[in-house]
Amino acid sequence: MGWRGFLGRWDVIVSLLDLCNTILDRWKASLGRLLVKTGRVHLGEKVLRDAVQVHSTSHEAWSGLGEALQARDSSQAPDCFLTALELEASCPIRPFSIIPREL
Repeated sequence: MGWRGFLGRWDVIVSLLDLCNTILDRWKASLGRLLVKTGRVHLGEKVLRDAVQVHSTSHEAWSGLGEALQARDSSQAPDCFLTALELEASCPIRPFSIIPREL
């Protein structure tokens, strides 16, 4: 297979990269939550803030950030929880990137 065959599979490569990004975003949110639950609240908050900046539509990251801020008695925690609830309501069961594309 030459370079033309490779370009013919570009849609598959893009779908795989999208899936990897989704997994990494969830991993960051999970890591941040774990840090908060193990008492490393400030580090967990930083990881979760980074996750929210990279993927602002991740309800997992927003919820985790709310947990971190709640652990510090921050007044911003309820806003994070509300954002997480709004995003979760519109979140697809599976990422749209795994749906086959028709050309």
